[in-house]
Amino acid sequence: KELEGKYKYANEDLANAYKLPVTELVGLNVGSFMRREEDQRTMKQVIENHQAMWNQEMLYTREDASSFYGSTAFVPIQYSGRPAMLASTFDLTDQKKAEMSLKAATKAAERASTAKGELLANMSHEIRPPMNGVIGMTNLLLDTALNPEQMDFVETIRSSGNSLLTIINDILDLSK
Repeated sequence: KELEGKYKYANEDLANAYKLPVTELVGLNVGSFMRREEDQRTMKQVIENHQAMWNQEMLYTREDASSFYGSTAFVPIQYSGRPAMLASTFDLTDQKKAEMSLKAATKAAERASTAKGELLANMSHEIRPPMNGVIGMTNLLLDTALNPEQMDFVETIRSSGNSLLTIINDILDLSK
C-alpha cells in the first residue's frame, strides 16, 4: 500500500476476501473497507507514524456490505523508492463467529443459572413457609375432637404436606 492506504499490489487471497478481482482492488484505499472508527484510527496511526503494527484485529466491510474479520500486520517498506507499507491479513472470521457463539452460549447459561437461582429462592422463601403453615395447622387440627372420617382426611393432608416439604427440601439440597 502507499502511505495513504491505496493498494499498489494485492494477491488473489486478499482479492477473494474482498470478493473483488485483483485489478479492481489495486488503487482502492483500504480505508474504504473500514466502517469502524477504531479501525480507521488504527489505519491513520499506521500511515502517520509509518511504524510496524502487529496483530491488529480489524473488521473489513466489502462493497456488498458483507464483512470479514482480519488480524493485520503493517510493516513500513520502500516501494519504487517511496515509503509504503506491507500489510498481511489473516482471516479471523470463523474464529470470531466461534467466539460470538461462545459468548451467546455463555450468556444463555448465565441467564439459566439466574433463573434457577430465582426459582430456588422462590421455593425456599415463597413455597416452604406456607407448606410449614399447612402442616402446623394440620397438627393443631389433629388435636381437636374429630370423627374418624375427618381424622382420616386430616392425616392425608398432613402426610401429603410432609411429602411435598420433603420434595422441596430435596430440590434445595440438590441445588447446593
